[in-house]
Amino acid sequence: MLECFIQNGYNSEAASEAYFNRYPERRQPNMSIFGTLKENLVEYGGFNKPRPKNYRIQDAEDVAINVVGMVVVNPSISSRQIEAESGISRRRALSVLKKHKFRPYTIRKQQQLLPTDPERRLDFCNWYLQQIEQDQLFFKNIIWTDESYVSSAGIFNRHNKHYWSEDNPHQTVDVQNQGRFGFSVWCALYNNRILAYQLYDDNLNGQRDVNCASQTTDDNLKTL
Repeated sequence: MLECFIQNGYNSEAASEAYFNRYPERRQPNMSIFGTLKENLVEYGGFNKPRPKNYRIQDAEDVAINVVGMVVVNPSISSRQIEAESGISRRRALSVLKKHKFRPYTIRKQQQLLPTDPERRLDFCNWYLQQIEQDQLFFKNIIWTDESYVSSAGIFNRHNKHYWSEDNPHQTVDVQNQGRFGFSVWCALYNNRILAYQLYDDNLNGQRDVNCASQTTDDNLKTL
């Protein structure tokens, strides 16, 4: 980060852009951090500003109140943030949270849904059940399709995202996998075999999905 800052003439905005271009998979820091790193290095001889000695909280009860209070106000806070904002060491903060039965539950990713998606899914399920009632082997006549999206916009690291709570809140975070730059792989399956696949340099939208399905059906209709 400091190298990017120096190479770009101590311009925080340019340094931030250079850092993103060099490390697109990493979590991008705030632009202000570049200048702060330089100032701390010049003034204190290190990247972190030393804490005043009188900033440490010695009383165990006050420590517990501070740590638990910070977690209640911000359940996604990290132990590093607790240490930086309160002066309480990470080890001690984690010990307090464990004593008060707080656990860092991992946040799960889930596909972001549009407002119309639940109703459309329910309609499809009802239609499928009707077909099964008429023909119990109906599923064998279905061409199943799926796609995989590879993104260059980075990775959601679940190890760095936690939600402190006494009970598991089953916390999730919405992600929009098809809203990033990358390429898509589309594949069609029928009766345990691959019928066809397509590669796209961009996102796989609804029209492309329809085109792939139509082409696959036309090409394999005689052999199905």
